[in-house]
Amino acid sequence: MERFSYIERLEKWRKSQRRKPLILEGARQVGKTWLMREFASSHYANQVYVRFDKDRQLRRIFERDFDVGRIIRELEIAFRTRIDPADTVLLFDEIQACKNALTSLKYFCEDRPELHIIAAGSLLGLEYRDDKEDKADTDGETQTTGFPVGKVDMIGVHPLSFVEFLSALGESALAGEICGRNWETVETFRERLIDLLKHYYIVGGMPEAVAAYAETRNFIDVIEVHRALLAGYRNDFAKHAPKNDVPRIGMFWDAIPSQLARENRKFMYSGIRKGERASSYRSPISWLSGAGLIYLCRRVSVPRLPLKSYVGESFKAYVLDVGLLSSMSGLDSRIVLDGSRVFTEFKGALTEQYVLQQMLAEYEIEPCYWSTDDSRTEVDFVVQRGMDVAPVEVKAEENVRAKSLKSYMERFRPPVSYRLSMRPYKEQKIESPGNPERMLINIPLYGIR
Repeated sequence: MERFSYIERLEKWRKSQRRKPLILEGARQVGKTWLMREFASSHYANQVYVRFDKDRQLRRIFERDFDVGRIIRELEIAFRTRIDPADTVLLFDEIQACKNALTSLKYFCEDRPELHIIAAGSLLGLEYRDDKEDKADTDGETQTTGFPVGKVDMIGVHPLSFVEFLSALGESALAGEICGRNWETVETFRERLIDLLKHYYIVGGMPEAVAAYAETRNFIDVIEVHRALLAGYRNDFAKHAPKNDVPRIGMFWDAIPSQLARENRKFMYSGIRKGERASSYRSPISWLSGAGLIYLCRRVSVPRLPLKSYVGESFKAYVLDVGLLSSMSGLDSRIVLDGSRVFTEFKGALTEQYVLQQMLAEYEIEPCYWSTDDSRTEVDFVVQRGMDVAPVEVKAEENVRAKSLKSYMERFRPPVSYRLSMRPYKEQKIESPGNPERMLINIPLYGIR
């Protein structure tokens, strides 16, 4: 598989003069281990790979103290190799299983900044947010076992994007045309891309599901992978979440598909169970978000910079992957591929989930949405774009009549507005007497990169 944007970010990190130990974070099974090992194999002559959840002996190396020199010497003995910063990378996998290893990244950053270190872990914020364990070093000073704030670089890893999905299916040439924004060629293969996009709605971007589909082209195999992944996440609820939160974590998680199926996708607690209150779900939502299993798209009252300053309590909740959302919703693959009425009712939700996923994976954008106080006028997403805020309207088909976007543009006059639909790429100048020239850009859903 190709992970285009992540390899680019890793290469930038490797060449940086201000490089710190790097942590790849994200939900379980999004491909963090594969990514770190693939990058290490192609960019370093030597790699030292430590998997903390399986090797107790290697954990002991980190459990004594934070003497970086000693840790390096003992790793060299354990792996019978020399750790040379010029050609060696240290790979710390499942780092959440060894608290001292995570904390040691602070000391690697301070004492041996020339070393190349890539760590990967899940549930990192959850594992260490309440940690109070202290240890005394040889000088009698207190050292806290916790997250090395400010001493690491971070990259969030998400499921495969649509262009990465295309590449995994042997459509690398098409993926290249999209990445190159060669719109004439892209439109030549419009029908094929639309079919492949529908397949992506079903399969999604979880690496194991994509691999299964690439091998067999059988959606039944994909659904079995999804079921196993969803069961694994439920096990995580019970294993890692506070006991009192587990029931509501499950109820919130289960409610997301039905909430997104509503015309107004703003999350309503009453849709979980009558009489439920927001205060009862603050901790469960925080847990799911910290685990990387959900994304909250929050409402802004005014689309001004910085957007976070105008965020309110209302939000839309999405899961981490469009394929998982399809399986959670119980959609039969034939419903999506044939475009039946059931899919027509739900395709708006899948399309919004897809667009959000691409923005996160390709651009590391965490969008908000805008609506009037009465929710009668709403723009699906608003994103920071340089010194401006750009509205993004999402349409599942070719019908692009959008009163909300028009109202937003007239009210706030953004320099650039985006519409994502099944229509071809088009740039349209918006006449605005006495105002700077404005632009409305339509990007085909299958051309997002």
